[in-house]
Amino acid sequence: MVCRNCNRLLAEDFKFCPECATPTGINVEMPRVEIPQELIAEDNQNVDVSDELNSDVIVPQRKQKTNSKLRKAFLITMIASLSISALMGILVILIGTLGETEAKILGTTLALGGFSLIGLCCSTLYDKINYKMFSTAGMLVCILGFVHSTLMIWQVYGTNNWELPLKVLGTFIIVSLSMAQASILLLIKYKNKKTRNVLWTTVGLICVVALMLLAMVYELIDGGSELFFRTLSVFAILDALGTITTPILNKIGDRQ
Repeated sequence: MVCRNCNRLLAEDFKFCPECATPTGINVEMPRVEIPQELIAEDNQNVDVSDELNSDVIVPQRKQKTNSKLRKAFLITMIASLSISALMGILVILIGTLGETEAKILGTTLALGGFSLIGLCCSTLYDKINYKMFSTAGMLVCILGFVHSTLMIWQVYGTNNWELPLKVLGTFIIVSLSMAQASILLLIKYKNKKTRNVLWTTVGLICVVALMLLAMVYELIDGGSELFFRTLSVFAILDALGTITTPILNKIGDRQ
């Protein structure tokens, strides 16, 4: 017998060529290897299938655990901060004299509560692969907004001109609220094209309303203009309409 690859002479019982390892064509029975069920179960736990927007993405469990730990740490921090600030606010109201210091403590408590709630809305998308960066950005904006508002309340900036700090605070409020609203909408797993179009149209309207409000804050546009006010009102109404109708349309499409 001759090797079909290197033409070396082979014995009749050779299953592989010793020169080039080419199979000779003789059936080779591979030994059956039994894999312990414990190893199979452990291997199955190392991957998880994400259902992000009907895409089949395999994500290592270790990475998911890291993401979950980060989100859990953020949530625990927010809850602990809210609890402490709420307790301080109650103590100030019950036993405080409601002076300047107490007013600052209450203001800090309100700022923490407001930005924490907005941050929790943004954090709902953290486990979604496609929106993880968006969720992280939203939480970061909320943290920066709280820090900035706290510095303003306690007058750390040491300035008598509060115009720019107020504009920056308005920016944090507008951007964080817009991102929180978009985060809630993006949680919807749309099941038809109509819902998808309405959802992304509403997200676009959220961006338009936010940009118009920012333009008004920084006086790039005359906020007292009747045309601007009418235009902003129309976009805000459409924004609210899309926010309400998107989950309803998705529910209707699911039943059809």
